[in-house]
Amino acid sequence: MQRFFTIVWLGCLLLFFVSSFWLPERVGDPGKEVPRAVYVVLMGFCLVSVPWFVGPGMVRLLQGKGSGGVNIPHAEYWFEGQRREASLRRLEPYLLEIGCLTAVFLVAVSASTHFPGALFLGMKLGLVVTLGLTALLLLSVALWMLRVKRAFPKPPTDALERPADLRRPRRPRRPGD
Repeated sequence: MQRFFTIVWLGCLLLFFVSSFWLPERVGDPGKEVPRAVYVVLMGFCLVSVPWFVGPGMVRLLQGKGSGGVNIPHAEYWFEGQRREASLRRLEPYLLEIGCLTAVFLVAVSASTHFPGALFLGMKLGLVVTLGLTALLLLSVALWMLRVKRAFPKPPTDALERPADLRRPRRPRRPGD
């Protein structure tokens, strides 16, 4: 999966930087324009850093932490103690997938500036591409969340029971209860 992430990430970078030559000299809405070079540097930085931090960077960050850092149902069972290392290996492909989705989303956002005036079915082509890829991203993230939840199911009931000394003490009854 690491190889797939690298191919998608570099492909998105290549697509962005090659297509940036077709951008107008001033990029943006009237009154909020920036020079093309500034836009390419800022968006290029986002395309380089954000997918990496969401994908492989998050994997490395979680591997370096002793515990915690994962916010999914039943994380206290799957990501603590002896199970942590195996669970992180199982989580890694999912984090790389979300890194790929992030790279594609950022390219979709930049599409609206790459095709500012072209029309497709009466709408601006950049807007059609951006909205289409954003809708695909939202659907993909929803399916991704379901797959992650299925990969880390509810633990067996005997694993959830705590030893008596770790349970919270009972609240004393009040008179009249």
